[in-house]
Amino acid sequence: MGFFLYILCMKICNFITKNLLSEKACVASFSFGLAVFGLAACGDDSASAEVLDSPSAEIPASSGDVVTVRSSDAKPDDKGETPVTNGSSSSSSQQKVSSSSKKTETPVSEEVLNEPSMVVTGRCAPLASEIQKGEIAEWRFDRDNGSVFEVIMAPFAWEFPELGKTFKGNGLNKVDVAFPEAGVFSAKLNVDGTEISCGSLQVQGIPIEVASCKPDKSNANAGETVTWTVEATSDAEIVDYAWSFADGDVTGSGATGAILTTEEMHKANIAPVVVITNADKTAQRYTCESAYVINPNKVDYAFVKGGETISIPTGENWVVQIPEDCATCTLVCQVQGASISIFVNEESLSAAPKVDYFGEGIGTYNGQKVQFRVESTASTVSCNVTPW
Repeated sequence: MGFFLYILCMKICNFITKNLLSEKACVASFSFGLAVFGLAACGDDSASAEVLDSPSAEIPASSGDVVTVRSSDAKPDDKGETPVTNGSSSSSSQQKVSSSSKKTETPVSEEVLNEPSMVVTGRCAPLASEIQKGEIAEWRFDRDNGSVFEVIMAPFAWEFPELGKTFKGNGLNKVDVAFPEAGVFSAKLNVDGTEISCGSLQVQGIPIEVASCKPDKSNANAGETVTWTVEATSDAEIVDYAWSFADGDVTGSGATGAILTTEEMHKANIAPVVVITNADKTAQRYTCESAYVINPNKVDYAFVKGGETISIPTGENWVVQIPEDCATCTLVCQVQGASISIFVNEESLSAAPKVDYFGEGIGTYNGQKVQFRVESTASTVSCNVTPW
């Protein structure tokens, strides 16, 4: 009986030490629990029994607390793009630690696996969706079904097909894996007799620098095609550009991608995403600058040359018709005691905001339907177009 308790205690302490508690707190917890039944815990001594009563006792970390460790020679992430990420998302939070900390790959175990009970199920994924070549990534299993004890006793077999690596062990609910080369790597896990996919990890190699990705026009009428060109460089040859657009189709050929605008895109800012890959298998994801689409058949406000003023809500984009034969016209907007700035097609009509009265020529936009926005400390501003 004592030998069985010792083996069980050591197994549970080993699991909890790795995932939940410190070793001292683990031993102390079992000491306290078994003492209730007059039994001695594994590794029990008088010092162990005092841990729970000590004001300096270690506080167990949450099972969801994880850390991401980067090697000291890690390359910094590229910060030049609009933040968009690759790969699968982790269900666990990340907590940064010093890059001087070192992790080693999970050793290969010769442990004999228990028979699966088909009780424990859950999900698995890398904690970070992207790392640098030469770094170690942590992959974790999060249970959906099964108790903590059943997870401890469940057989785990992690397989990384692109690396040709397998890690096995009872209760092995996380592994640290080294990735010496760049590329996309997948993993699958057989836990307690059930096989699940763990998503993928992008390992970056020689970096790709993206200078820009701009449209050939910042404003387009529905039915027009907008073409984007991306400028990127790398010390490794760029071998592929993959274009995508969340709200429709994008046609791409090399460094250019095009979207045919539609009426459904009225008053929308549209932008494709391009993933650039180089010969070292680095994949850089980048969101391009946006273009604004209007449907010429839909007008929010139509100015009449010399006509009545129109009350326009501030802070929103509107489609406005500028009158024909208005090469010398002036846009006049007024609101007492408030600042006024006018933007047409995202360009300011004045170098600085004006107070009470705004007057600027709009002959450049003669007869056009334009994107129109008023910024003001007031909620609405009254505007009209004069013939002079």
